[in-house]
Amino acid sequence: MASLIPSGSASGTGSMTLAAPVTNSNQTITLPDSTGTIALTSQVLGVGQTWTDVTSSRAIGTTYTNSTGKPIMVIVSGTGGGANGLWGVTLNSAITFYTPSTYTTSVWTTACFIVPNGNTYALSQQGSSATMANWSELR
Repeated sequence: MASLIPSGSASGTGSMTLAAPVTNSNQTITLPDSTGTIALTSQVLGVGQTWTDVTSSRAIGTTYTNSTGKPIMVIVSGTGGGANGLWGVTLNSAITFYTPSTYTTSVWTTACFIVPNGNTYALSQQGSSATMANWSELR
């Protein structure tokens, strides 16, 4: 079993530098001493973040930018139907995926995705009767 004993501390968005050499012996890494704290909070999803209902400030077909300094998680749910899927999600104008739906009648579905800091994201309506009900973000 690997063990890691940290030395020193780091926080914020900067980088951490170890003052002494790191040794590796059969998957065991030993750092100089066992005191100090390593705070990995700048880019960790969920640390220091809360779920926020942003339904009233979001719209289908609008592109948003994650400028929080951290990755965020987005969950959108709604109803509708259509052979091409209900929702289309576009990240950075390049990556698109669709929530599956082969029903022609009303069906409830959810899109869930992570948006890295600085990336753009948009939700498009694919099903002809798609209606957004909730849009929440872990930010």
